[in-house]
Amino acid sequence: MLRTNPAMARLLGRTDLDGRDVLDLADPTDAPVLRSALDAMADGVEVDRFEVRLLGPGGQRLRCACAASVVPAGDGGAEAVLLVEDVTERHEAETLLAHQARHDALTGLPNRTLLTERLGALLGPGVRADSRVGVVYLDLDGFKAVNDAEGHAVGDGLLREVARRLGAAVRPGDTVARLGGDELVVVCPSLAGGADLALVARRVVAELGAPYDPPARHHRVTVSAGTALADHGDDPAALLARADAAMYAAKRAGGDRWCSADPSPGGPGLVVPVEMEPPVTRGARP
Repeated sequence: MLRTNPAMARLLGRTDLDGRDVLDLADPTDAPVLRSALDAMADGVEVDRFEVRLLGPGGQRLRCACAASVVPAGDGGAEAVLLVEDVTERHEAETLLAHQARHDALTGLPNRTLLTERLGALLGPGVRADSRVGVVYLDLDGFKAVNDAEGHAVGDGLLREVARRLGAAVRPGDTVARLGGDELVVVCPSLAGGADLALVARRVVAELGAPYDPPARHHRVTVSAGTALADHGDDPAALLARADAAMYAAKRAGGDRWCSADPSPGGPGLVVPVEMEPPVTRGARP
C-alpha cells in the first residue's frame, strides 16, 4: 500500500497501513479473492466490484465492497486504486432477512418454504438409487388444552421444548421443520428403507410423549405421527400429503403412536395406513 486516507485507518483501527502488503489486511479465507483482483488489474483486465472481508479492530471481520481501477503513475507505470465501503451491517441485515424468510420465528426451525426447498432438492434428479427419502408428519395431541388452560405463553414454551426434543431425537442430517401451529415435519434422507424411517418415528413419539415441565405437565401431551417413503416421481406436496393422511389415522386411533402410509413388503398396494404402532406405554403421569 502506497497511500491510504484517514477513513481507511479509522475503519481498520490502524495507523501503520502505508508500506504494508495489502493482502495482510484480508481475512485469510478471502485473501485469494483480493489477490485475484490485483493480478487481473496488473494484466490489464477490468475488475468489477467485489466483496472481501478485511480484519478490523480486535480481529473483527468487516465485509467490505471494493471498487477497483487502474490509474497512471508518475514514473510511467500504473497504480491500482481501491475504494472500500464497509457493508457489514447491510450484509448482516440481508442475512437476517433471508433467515427469517425460511425459518419459524418461535422455534427457529425451518419453515414450510425451506422444507419444500430441501424436499425438492432431495427428490430431484441425481438422487442415489440406493438411498430413499422419507418424512414423518407430526401433530401434537393435547396442545389445544394447554393453550386454552394455561395461556399462549405456556403453549409457546411447550413448542420450543418440542423443537429441542426433536433435534435430539432425529438423526444427524435429518431436517426438522415447523409448518405452523402444532404441526411439524421431519425429513429423513439417506434411508435404506422403511425400517430406518420406523426407527425415527418410534424415537420421536417416545420423546415427545414424555412428561413436560409444569404447568404443561398438568396436561396429557403426546404426538400423532405419520410416515411416508418417497416413491418415484413424488413431489414434496404428494409426499407430505401421504404422510399427513397417515398422521390423521394415528390420531383417529387415539394418538400417542405412529402410522405408516406405505404398504408392507408383499402386502396390498394401498395408499392408506397399513402399519399401526400401539400407544407408547409409560409410567403414570402426576
